[in-house]
Amino acid sequence: MKGRISKEQMAEFVREGEMMRSLKHHGIVKLLGVCVENGSFYLVQEIVNGHGNLFDYLHKKNQRLTYWQVLQIAVGICDAMAYLHERHIVHRDLKPQNCLLVNDKGEVKLCDFGLARLKNAAFVETVSNTAGTPAYQAPEMLRDEPISEKVDLYGFAVMLWEMYTGKLPWSDKNYHQMIHTVAVRNERPPIPPETPREFVAVIEQCWHPVPQKRPSFNELKTTLRDLLKSVPQDIPVPKVPNNHFSQQNQARQNPQQQQQQYYVQHQQPRAHGVVPQYHAPSAQPVLYGGYQQNW
Repeated sequence: MKGRISKEQMAEFVREGEMMRSLKHHGIVKLLGVCVENGSFYLVQEIVNGHGNLFDYLHKKNQRLTYWQVLQIAVGICDAMAYLHERHIVHRDLKPQNCLLVNDKGEVKLCDFGLARLKNAAFVETVSNTAGTPAYQAPEMLRDEPISEKVDLYGFAVMLWEMYTGKLPWSDKNYHQMIHTVAVRNERPPIPPETPREFVAVIEQCWHPVPQKRPSFNELKTTLRDLLKSVPQDIPVPKVPNNHFSQQNQARQNPQQQQQQYYVQHQQPRAHGVVPQYHAPSAQPVLYGGYQQNW
């Protein structure tokens, strides 16, 4: 990361780095240190051996998870996220690319949870400051409204959907269509009808349009552990046909192209405190593939 900063901003960057370095949890990639030299910033993190990140595992290696693995990974994510939220740290970019698979047993490590804080602390001008992955971002975040730790619950819900279906959310839409679909139309990815009811309930709670009605990660961890007790380890989730989601683009794009469409090109950052010109209407009933869901 590069940028011209003042001594005060540099000190804030180092303070944030030290705080992130103090976090110790088996489900979080360790930040070993930060370095500031000649206007450049370096982050030193632990190396994690395993199967790579969850996105590559699902979409580039074309691996399917069993329902048990989905739940096991979900419990691990909940455990790590609960640890962060207890320390008032919001990830803000929870997605499969930031979830590393350690082994076949569902052990995971979260990464990049501190990068947004570190970049904001130093006011570093990078593409990452304005780029984003709207498929995993909560409606209130896309509308540029005040956010809380509940935005992480929304991203988690989309990850659950993706792990279960093996599909990319909103892969038939471009960046701006995705923003409109989630932030204005208040739609959600369609859940396959054969999905277990208990699992559907978890997803729907987590991507609830009202942030305050989304559960905590501690509550979810208990719920998912209870589900795990009754799920065999070797039963795969049902294969979901592409036409179930009307994903016309999926057949024409490879996973890398689909991933790239989630990112907006670099734009000039908006001055702090300036209200955006776009104003979304009040929340609409949540839709699943065109069908209304009453809350």
